[in-house]
Amino acid sequence: MTGVGGMASVRMLGSDTPALLVSGVALPTAPVPQYTAQQITTIKWFEFNNTDTVSRTVTVYAVPSGGAVGVATQVMKIPLAAGEHVPIASAEVILTGYTLQLIADAAGVVRASVSGKVQVP
Repeated sequence: MTGVGGMASVRMLGSDTPALLVSGVALPTAPVPQYTAQQITTIKWFEFNNTDTVSRTVTVYAVPSGGAVGVATQVMKIPLAAGEHVPIASAEVILTGYTLQLIADAAGVVRASVSGKVQVP
């Protein structure tokens, strides 16, 4: 079953391993994969840090293999005030082959980290 932005509404079975999926990446303005799920992955935290002196907007996409960034794959769009640091708890699940693609409205001024758990087959 698939939920918002291609995030799966499934329950993880078996064991899983904590993982830092994206580590302090300075976000670009054009979408590129920052993480590719090699196994079913549960996102536990998104963390954004706006280092700019003005507000910025971050957009997160979960794109299936062969898919494209767009409204159907958008997971969230969040405004960040100047200098703001925002942690966001999550329980979203992405399936094998999906990519996380994070962008900001200005390159290099918003840093992002994403952590979660990767299912061990």
